[in-house]
Amino acid sequence: DGYTDTPPPQRSRLSITLSEVLHDRMALLYFSQFVELRGYSLLLNLWLDLQVLRGQSLNGAGDGVGERTCGLRSVSDSVTPLTRQKVCQRYLTEDLVQRYRFPEDLCARFEAAKQETADDPAFQQLQDFVYQTMRRELWHDFLRSEFFSKFQVEVLTSGGVTLSDILYHSAALNAFTEFLDQEGCRSVVEFWLTATAFQSQLRPDSDPTASQNEAINIYDKYLSLQATCPLGVDDVTRCEVEHRIC
Repeated sequence: DGYTDTPPPQRSRLSITLSEVLHDRMALLYFSQFVELRGYSLLLNLWLDLQVLRGQSLNGAGDGVGERTCGLRSVSDSVTPLTRQKVCQRYLTEDLVQRYRFPEDLCARFEAAKQETADDPAFQQLQDFVYQTMRRELWHDFLRSEFFSKFQVEVLTSGGVTLSDILYHSAALNAFTEFLDQEGCRSVVEFWLTATAFQSQLRPDSDPTASQNEAINIYDKYLSLQATCPLGVDDVTRCEVEHRIC
């Protein structure tokens, strides 16, 4: 019961990336607090407003959702439509361009473009530059900060933690393995680790005989009737695995 053919996500929210933070409400809240403490709020707001201009609002919500979620004041908080001119007036001032070392030629091309759409290369190039600046100046320090720790605690205590959040985070996986060991179920996670590693190593040019032998070894240890670490699978599952191996 509860089995699904849909594979679970192969990532943990406890090991989130900067790109994922910028599109996750909860993570963005903590990142914005850290960014504000470091004096980079305008840089983050610029990225978010460029995202709004490009018609890619966060989490499928309306324009400016990222800024309102963060509690940061942004051009897109205005009731009037966000335009390139507004972005230029607020962010591409001489002081901020020098402070964040924006490429002057890129700013000039962004500001000079007359088309009020976000499909010219200057949008993506400026947003990419801002992203790389945040990644270089802020990201690694954020991962070591109390704000990231608070985010991880909220993930674990919000009631929405998933098995993938545990399995794809080394520290959480170690704790989970210790728990399963106490419950006498350590072989379950060991099988998952072994099977996952085996699957990740399969390539179109892999030696089929060697791959089959490795699969047989895993089957013999965990799934066969003589398994040394039996998982207790039913006969139907066992026969299906045998059929796929052979």
